[in-house]
Amino acid sequence: MLNDIRDLLEEDDDLYPSGDDDGSRRRIIIIGGVLGGIILLAIVCFGVYALVIGNDDDPDGSTATSRASTQLAMMDNEPTATPLPPTPTETPLPPSETPESSPTFEPSPSAAPTDTTTPEPTDTPVPTLAPTTTPSLIFQENFEGSGGVWPTTVRDNYEYGIVDGRFVIKVSSSFIEAWTVRERIFEGARTEADLLIASGTDDGYAGLICNFQDGFNFYAGIVYGSGEYAIVRRFGTELIELAGPAQSSGVNNAGTENRVRFDCNSGELTLNINGVQVLQAVDDAYLDGQVGLVGGTLAEAGLEAAFDDYIIARP
Repeated sequence: MLNDIRDLLEEDDDLYPSGDDDGSRRRIIIIGGVLGGIILLAIVCFGVYALVIGNDDDPDGSTATSRASTQLAMMDNEPTATPLPPTPTETPLPPSETPESSPTFEPSPSAAPTDTTTPEPTDTPVPTLAPTTTPSLIFQENFEGSGGVWPTTVRDNYEYGIVDGRFVIKVSSSFIEAWTVRERIFEGARTEADLLIASGTDDGYAGLICNFQDGFNFYAGIVYGSGEYAIVRRFGTELIELAGPAQSSGVNNAGTENRVRFDCNSGELTLNINGVQVLQAVDDAYLDGQVGLVGGTLAEAGLEAAFDDYIIARP
């Protein structure tokens, strides 16, 4: 092809002398046309070549479809994710309550009851003779050397222990209660003792315990220094009178001894004094527990009570 261009130029030189301007312009046009044709031919050849190579790589035009199918197949083979359980909702708690303060009692075995004003004596009850059945004796104590069964305790505001053949409880402050109990638990029991309130105020009291749970929960049959008597339930800081207070001519006040008997049997509570049944109550809060002795004060300080000839029997 280069030889043809050279021959063409030589012919042009023969036709147009070298000093002729028209001949020079004509040669430039011819050369530009030839070069343009070469470039156009090269572009055509390159396009044909690209078309042929593209058809070889994807002869049926299915490359994109194949890739899409492969991707779908891969997605089908992936494991299905297990859905998470729904987040549980929180149940709102009720507003917290401020706990009640603990009772400010003396450590066991003493406890301070709330202020309870002893009401005026009720009408004198009709005496009822106590049953004359012979008890089935379980325990008896005359306090002539107990061998450690009855402890001696001394505190700032109370003390108790055996003194001169009696078990004595002394309380020197107001709203103090001192007690001592036997370790055995009874479902029903009859307890008796000679009780003397030797000194103290009218609202000082002493008596017999049954169904004792702890220093805050028990029953007691008590006699006040005034000569009144009652069946009470210790419930936390409260001294609840279940029966009484009452008074009769057959019950002695402070300075004179009384024979006190207290029966607790399946929720029936019975108080006998000097052989006469004076009070009865029904309460089933405590159906079993320990038995023992108690003495305490209310608003006025001062009590000395002595117990003798104590027995525990079956009711």
